[in-house]
Amino acid sequence: MDLDRYRFERSPKSGISISASRTVAFVSFLGFLLVVVFIVWFFLKQPNTLKEFFDAIDALRNVFKERSYLFIFITSVALLFFLFKLVRNLRIFLQGQVFSFDKLSDTIEENGKYVAHFDAVKSIYVYEYSGKSSGIGAANVNYGLIVLLKHGRKIPICKINDKEKVLLLAQDITDLLNLPEPIEKDQSSDVEKFAQKWLKRLGMGPY
Repeated sequence: MDLDRYRFERSPKSGISISASRTVAFVSFLGFLLVVVFIVWFFLKQPNTLKEFFDAIDALRNVFKERSYLFIFITSVALLFFLFKLVRNLRIFLQGQVFSFDKLSDTIEENGKYVAHFDAVKSIYVYEYSGKSSGIGAANVNYGLIVLLKHGRKIPICKINDKEKVLLLAQDITDLLNLPEPIEKDQSSDVEKFAQKWLKRLGMGPY
């Protein structure tokens, strides 16, 4: 089943709206939740009684002792990473996420709340980034769209894997806001670039 992460609606009168799929958000939430549950299950060994629970806690403490502080650090970072995605996807599932470029009021809104006026927008960015590995040695390529305001704030609007679709959307927004052409930009952070460079040298990963 192929689910679209976002739905785009364009109207000559009202403007443009981008809606995040609550179904996809819920599926993603369940996926990340299962990962966290598996980690907890793996360490705690599914205790059925209070004694087994305390035995599992004691065993977990011993595991952390044996695996070193580096293991604790990596595990903690991974859990924090999943926690952010859990919270984000749960929020989208419960509240929804709709960005509206309202032509009638010349404003950008998120879930009906004011975000910025059209005049405050400096440019529209489209960036490319690598997603999860497809399993055959190459990573999926995804594209994100960001609204950059004049005072420097960046508003992430959506992320999809269809370059033609995201460029068309970016062009529609720039036309609506009377801005220059959308800017295509590599959004990789310095840390990501450093990691990619060394993974490529070592022949590791999808690089």
